[in-house]
Amino acid sequence: MVNVDGDDELIGKNVLKVFNAAYQKLKAGVVYSNFYFYEQGISVMQGFTSEYEPFEKKENLYRGISLKFSHLMSFRAELLLKIKEKDLKDENGNFYRSAYNLVLYFPLMESACERVFKIEGVHYLYNTNTGLNDDLMNREVQIAIDVKVRDSVRYNCNL
Repeated sequence: MVNVDGDDELIGKNVLKVFNAAYQKLKAGVVYSNFYFYEQGISVMQGFTSEYEPFEKKENLYRGISLKFSHLMSFRAELLLKIKEKDLKDENGNFYRSAYNLVLYFPLMESACERVFKIEGVHYLYNTNTGLNDDLMNREVQIAIDVKVRDSVRYNCNL
């Protein structure tokens, strides 16, 4: 499964084939690559993703260290089925409306064990000036969810 925001774009016509090949070759649970921040008509800047170190994967440290994953993100469908619905909801029982990448991907990566991989290349165009970006519109909410999710109980390796 691949996450693409409605206001963003994939770069290249073979992106899904590239990701599929990574799953086949690496026996991956989660795969991500890099992206461009794109402010239409103003600027383009490469994103920040990097590979997790082997010890970070082995010790299941995804929640406790600086963010290394972002767009384009993907995961094996069976991992999604391992996530408890309550972990996708706030204290009022509503699904989180912001920071979905953290809410969803920390449990996915933890469940994937050490089978989390960054592939080379830039495969995603993150449009930053559409008026739909949570990191710009709801920054305080996003930070609060980040803190809460990072303090949540980690999932066990289960792939």
